[in-house]
Amino acid sequence: MILGHRLKCTDVSNESISIVKKYGKLPHIDCYPSQLNQVLMNILANAIDAMAETVQPTITITSAVEGDRAIIRLADNGPGIP
Repeated sequence: MILGHRLKCTDVSNESISIVKKYGKLPHIDCYPSQLNQVLMNILANAIDAMAETVQPTITITSAVEGDRAIIRLADNGPGIP
């Protein structure tokens, strides 16, 4: 919600950024939610910045359990880092 306004069309990009959510069922996890939110928000903000000139910009968020670990994956179709 905090970054929602940055997903819409701007004067730099004529396309809105699509968000694909593939959430798996996660168990209760003891963590520091505010710090985790901050990290995820920074990663998403960086992905949004990087996709200014990408055609059909998309961010995919996936969560799953692998063994005894909860996994959160964030992927985008931006140009990447040279």
